[in-house]
Amino acid sequence: MLYMIAHSTLLVLSILGPFLIILPIVGLLMLAFEIWMFVDVVQNPRLTPETKLLWALGILLIHPIGAIVYYFVGRPASSKHR
Repeated sequence: MLYMIAHSTLLVLSILGPFLIILPIVGLLMLAFEIWMFVDVVQNPRLTPETKLLWALGILLIHPIGAIVYYFVGRPASSKHR
């Protein structure tokens, strides 16, 4: 019985092994992107305080979608080329 459990565990790990490495890296990259977009919202002088609050809440509450939408829609064109 113990052999079967160990064998099935090794089988699952051999199948999921690459994902166990890739998924945390992707997660960290997404977190870094969200932090970058949040900092951009806070430091963006072209946004009104109300707009900053809405974008910041969007990034924090519906991440990573809020950060992606801000990147393509909310950032001024000049800040995209820094």
